Amino acid sequence: MTPIRYLYRIEIGPGRFCRQATNGRAFGVDYGHVQEGPMTNIPAAAGPADKLKPLRPGMFNLPAQADMPVRLLGNRCRACGEPFFPKRHYCAACTSGDLEDTGFSETGKIDTFTVVRQQPPGGAITPPYAIVRVKLDDGPTVQTIATNCDPEKLKIGDRVQLIAHRVMDDEAGATVVSFMAQPVKQG
Repeated sequence: MTPIRYLYRIEIGPGRFCRQATNGRAFGVDYGHVQEGPMTNIPAAAGPADKLKPLRPGMFNLPAQADMPVRLLGNRCRACGEPFFPKRHYCAACTSGDLEDTGFSETGKIDTFTVVRQQPPGGAITPPYAIVRVKLDDGPTVQTIATNCDPEKLKIGDRVQLIAHRVMDDEAGATVVSFMAQPVKQG
């Protein structure tokens, strides 16, 4: 049997990881069972809230359905006001341990981005797509994937909204979602 080399190791919960293999198949351990299947560019799909499950619990509020706005959950230092996502135990700016949990704005501006035009071996998304860094209106800067847009038309400074976007379906039939950035329609 040929050993599988992993390109990505994504934490989806405490001690739980999803791995993307070089052979294009995903092997994920999620809530005690193994998921296996081809990784493809899965289109968004709406579903009831009881059928939605976050890719990593505790990172954002779960909306009523997929492709709805989300608020990222992080914390802010009480001593210096520095925001953090994901949550931290200590402030990276002043080293204080006095942090309060908070939810951040669902909107922000693209700080920088790159358009991926070539699919890496075992890549989960079909190019072209954009990886964007978003400065949230009232919080930290986060990195995610731009969705529901033409990546070639993105510009630095564009307004975006964070939404829950479908990543995959699990064995129980729940829609697994993660946060992605969608351009805000102007006008």
